[in-house]
Amino acid sequence: MSEWWRGLEDRERILLAVAGVLTALVVVLQFILMPVFEQRRSMQAELDRAADQLNHIERAYLQGRALGAVTATATREMISEDAFKAAITQSASEKGLSITRLQSGATTVGVMIEQADPRLVFFWLEDLERRIGAAIVSLSVEQASGERVRVNVELSRGAGS
Repeated sequence: MSEWWRGLEDRERILLAVAGVLTALVVVLQFILMPVFEQRRSMQAELDRAADQLNHIERAYLQGRALGAVTATATREMISEDAFKAAITQSASEKGLSITRLQSGATTVGVMIEQADPRLVFFWLEDLERRIGAAIVSLSVEQASGERVRVNVELSRGAGS
């Protein structure tokens, strides 16, 4: 191989060296840099979606807070167990929370959420209290992974039930 290289003219060696450098640049660009840039774009889009969702929830929370005194007293009247569970599920999905388990007790409903943003959990609990008069009987919040938490909460239908 070295004999072949020495047999080439200077111009041919330069052309082969330039071709090798260009090939290396294309390989680095195509197989290293492009996937990294695509992953960054994807993560930025996911972050933007999450920020938009949080802003939407915060706006809805503040609007509901401003009107909350009227709706809270109006909806604290007698509510059936099925309507109570439906309201819990609907409120959780509006806040972007995914309920893992919903279990009825004699006078309470147990809810488990595996992976959640703690801020959304507290917005959700306040919404339940304000909107349907739910009372927290017990609450357990544990760190699940990163900034996510695992929540076990037991809710009763509050003073109006």
